[in-house]
Amino acid sequence: EVKNFISKEKVNAEYAYLEVIKKYHTFFLSKETTVFVDKGLEIFDVCLSVIGKLQNSDKLFSLLKPKEKCVLLARSLTPMNMAILDKDYILGVALEMGGKTSHVAIMAKAKDIPAVVGVENLLNYGTKAYEAIIDGNRGMVIFNPSEKRIKFYEKEKEEFAKKRRLITTAKETKTKDGKEIDISANIEFLCEAVTAKEYGAKGIGLFRTEYLFLSKRNLPSEEEQFTIYKEVAEIMKPYFVIIRTFDLGGDKLIPGYQENNPFLGWRGIRFCLANLDFFKTQLKAILRASAYGSIKIMLPMVSTIEEVVNTKKILNELKEELRAQKIPFDENIDLGIMVETPSSVFLADVLAKICNFFSIGSNDLTQYTLACDRGNEKIAYLFSHYHPSVLRLIKETIEKAHKNGIWVGLCGEMASEILGIILLIGMGIDELSMAPQFIPRAKEFISLLDTDFCKELAEKVLKFSTTQEVIRYLKKRLKKEGIALEKYSYV
Repeated sequence: EVKNFISKEKVNAEYAYLEVIKKYHTFFLSKETTVFVDKGLEIFDVCLSVIGKLQNSDKLFSLLKPKEKCVLLARSLTPMNMAILDKDYILGVALEMGGKTSHVAIMAKAKDIPAVVGVENLLNYGTKAYEAIIDGNRGMVIFNPSEKRIKFYEKEKEEFAKKRRLITTAKETKTKDGKEIDISANIEFLCEAVTAKEYGAKGIGLFRTEYLFLSKRNLPSEEEQFTIYKEVAEIMKPYFVIIRTFDLGGDKLIPGYQENNPFLGWRGIRFCLANLDFFKTQLKAILRASAYGSIKIMLPMVSTIEEVVNTKKILNELKEELRAQKIPFDENIDLGIMVETPSSVFLADVLAKICNFFSIGSNDLTQYTLACDRGNEKIAYLFSHYHPSVLRLIKETIEKAHKNGIWVGLCGEMASEILGIILLIGMGIDELSMAPQFIPRAKEFISLLDTDFCKELAEKVLKFSTTQEVIRYLKKRLKKEGIALEKYSYV
C-alpha cells in the first residue's frame, strides 16, 4: 500500500507511510472502545518509530524528551510512551483519555510524575494557556493560575517534601496498637529501587518486568535481565524483591500480535507458557539473580491450577541445568501468584497449597469481577474496588491464604488509598505494595489506626450492597474519629 502511494503520488517514503498509517489509526480511534483505541495508539507509536528510522532522527520523540521543563498535555499516551518519558523535564501529565487505574496512570505514579487523566476538552483549554498546575491528588488541571494559587501549591509541595523526609526515617510501619504492616514498593525500572528504599519500602512487592520488553521492542537477553534483577536484589538487601514474570497483553500490547479482545485473551502467564523460550530465558535470569538477594517469583493472570503446576515443572528443569553448570541460585526460591481473576479466588484454597504467597491485583480483579474496562473513561463511574463484590473476594482470598499458612499482600491502587488501607488492615492483609512516593503518607496514616477499629469497619461494609454505601459509611466514620480525609488523599 505504501509502495503504491509513493508511485501514484510521487512523494517520499516518510510521507507515504504516515498517510497510509493515518487511515488505520483513524479507523481504530473511531471505534471508541479501549481495546480498539489502544490498538490505534500502538499503531501510531510504531509509525513514529519507523518514520524516525527513515529520517535517521529522534525529532518525533522530542515531545517526550523536551529540553526545557514543561507540562505535557495529550489526548492519550501508550505505556511505551511513558517508558521513555523524561521525568526531569516533564513536570506533569494531563490526558483526555484513560482511567486512574490504567497502566499509563500507574506508570506516571511510579515515575513520581503528577498526572490527571480523563479530562474532557483538555486540549481545547490547554492550547489557550501558557501555564498549568497538575494537581494529581485532587484530580485537577488549573490553567493560567493566579499568583495566590501558585504560592498555595508551592507551599503545599514544600510541606509534602518535608513530611516525606520525616516519615521515611521510620524503619517499621505499625498501627496504634502495635500491629506491623509490611509496606513495599511497586517498580518498573531499576532506578526506582533506590527511590523505594529511600522512601522506606520494606521490599519490592511488584517488579513489573514487562516494561523491560516494551521499552526495547524485543526480548532482553538472559544476561541483560540477570544484571538488572541482580542489581535490584542488591539494592534492596536485606529486604525481598518480588519479580513478576512478563505480563504482556491487555493494554500492554505485544508488537506484531493482534487479537479482538486482548484483556480476555493471550496475556500474562498464558502468553509465557505458549512461548517457552521467552519464558525460560526470564526464569533462568531470575534464578541466577536469586543468589544475590531475597528474590521471589510471581505469576500474573493465573486462572487455573495447571498454570502454576506447569511453571513449577519448568523451574525444576532450569534448576537442574544450573546445578549441572555449577551456577549458584536460591534452591528454596518462593513462587507466588497474582490473584486478579475471580477463578483464582474461588481456587485460592487449592492454589495456596502449591504457592508460597499471594498478591492480590485489585485493579484487574475489579475489572474482571465487574466486567468493567479500567481504561475506559465512559464507564469509569462503574469501576471501584470498594464494590461489595470485590471486597468480598479480597476477604475470601485473605482467609483462604491464612488458613493454608501463606501470607497475602495487595499491589493494586487500593493499597495506597486511605479507605483501602483501613479495609485491608481490617480484613487481615499482611503486606501493602504501592508506588514509592505514596509510602511516607501510608506509613503516617497507618500509625493513626487501631486494628480493632479497622476490623469493625471492614465487617460492617462487607454486609453492604453498593459502592456508595461503603464509601459514604467509611467517610462518615473517619470524620467522626477526627481523621481528615483530604490530608491523606491519594486520588
